[in-house]
Amino acid sequence: MNAKNKDQQWLLIWSAFLIVLTTVPISIGFDLARGTSFQFSGFLFGVEDGNSYIAKMLSGSAGDWLFRTPYSAYPQNGFLAFLPYYLLGKLAHTPELHLQLISIFQIFRWVGILFLITETYRFAKIFIPSSNLAKIAVIISSVGGGLGWLVILFNGRLPLEFYSPEAFGFLSIFGLPHLLFARGLMLRAFRMLLQPGIDIFQLDRRVSAGIYLLLAGFFQPLIIPLAWMIIFAWKLAEFLKFRKILLIVTIKENLYFFLIPFPFFAYNTYMFIFDPYLSAWEGQNIIKSPPPIDFLWAYGIGFLCLVFVMWKWRSEIQRKIFLLSWAILLPVLVYFPINLQRRLSDGYWVILSIFISIIIGKIKKPTWRNLVIVFTCLSTIFLYSGSLLSVTNLHQPIYQPLSVIETVQAIGEDCEKKDVVLAPYDISNVLPAYIPVRVITGHGPESKNLDQIQKFVTQFFDQENLSSNDQFLKQFWVRYIIFPKSYEIDSESWWYRNSELLFENNDYRVFKLLLAGEF
Repeated sequence: MNAKNKDQQWLLIWSAFLIVLTTVPISIGFDLARGTSFQFSGFLFGVEDGNSYIAKMLSGSAGDWLFRTPYSAYPQNGFLAFLPYYLLGKLAHTPELHLQLISIFQIFRWVGILFLITETYRFAKIFIPSSNLAKIAVIISSVGGGLGWLVILFNGRLPLEFYSPEAFGFLSIFGLPHLLFARGLMLRAFRMLLQPGIDIFQLDRRVSAGIYLLLAGFFQPLIIPLAWMIIFAWKLAEFLKFRKILLIVTIKENLYFFLIPFPFFAYNTYMFIFDPYLSAWEGQNIIKSPPPIDFLWAYGIGFLCLVFVMWKWRSEIQRKIFLLSWAILLPVLVYFPINLQRRLSDGYWVILSIFISIIIGKIKKPTWRNLVIVFTCLSTIFLYSGSLLSVTNLHQPIYQPLSVIETVQAIGEDCEKKDVVLAPYDISNVLPAYIPVRVITGHGPESKNLDQIQKFVTQFFDQENLSSNDQFLKQFWVRYIIFPKSYEIDSESWWYRNSELLFENNDYRVFKLLLAGEF
């Protein structure tokens, strides 16, 4: 077997290992829920977002192509977003639709793992001739982390490794497949620019780079401006270092990289500025970066390796200046004045993994080398162990009581597509993942005017200010109400006198508001 085939075999084996590693807890969840009064959600972290991805797939299955969130009853124009999830949803059909959607989501994740691992290896090989060191870079980029776990011991805050899929690799591998493809396509686009020539489709790689960046944008739109900023920093660094780069040549070499994805970027920008729903969503979707000290804990080891390697590489700086310019750009990216600051750290751990792997390659004894690799994986080991503990504890939101599922199914048997359901926040998050309805709340960023609406919802279930509540129900054309039995119902309220009891179990009542002609 030649070296290339051996490398491909290793990539398959490592990808398979990650797939098995991250699928075991999910399998445990389904097994533990069997025969109990709970149903497993299919997610071990970020369950609220996970349900929203399944809801988007369900919308695709129901015939939708444009994104209109089911987590708001406000009017929406439709928007080209989350397209991969809408397309995947079209592969699923009744019966057992929800289980099919979760299964398709997991298969999507498996394919994403293989794609990202392969692209990370090929990207690392540009800067590391040694296959073994490139493989170490892949391992660290996918399951490694920094010293963030020490943050818990010192100040009790969560480290970046535990909550930021952009800052590291494992969380995306564990449950965010769209980020796997977005990052992999961005690295592939960079590789096309760093190694110009003809690609496998007989296209100029400079053209291919723009196509891959456009595709990455369909998975994560913010990847497009992020990649532009990185390339701009690279070319600026080359100019400052060598002073011989002609502006016209630089523009020509990178024109397609900017030109091809630009219409999609412009479309997104226009819609988020002028569309009433999307501008509200953007205002609520806040992912700010933590204090700089958190990044130092997370990336400190990588920074030290970067400084040492760049000093050793100073005679070869032209070949490595891409990595250096990206490294220097980090503070600008993660504190850029936008709501999604932390998203701009995407892919950064890959370049730090390259520097760390080079330092590890200097260690002569294999035992010590392996110990250092394991040390970089401590955060992931703690995170994974925590997920195993969580999955063995049957609790919400990872598991949903069957009483909730029965309630949702009862509405599903009676409702029309896009009917509006009023329910408590936690149930509202679950509903659109099972049936094609809309809810008033249920998802932090996607539920428009969430703070204001949630006050009305709380007021409604407390049965306060009845006249205002009735107007609220009419404004959003609420068709069904899920009323927990732990709350008292005012029999004099307008909605109660104009509804019928559709379903009841030990925990919930479902009321159907009657329209004119149904009395």
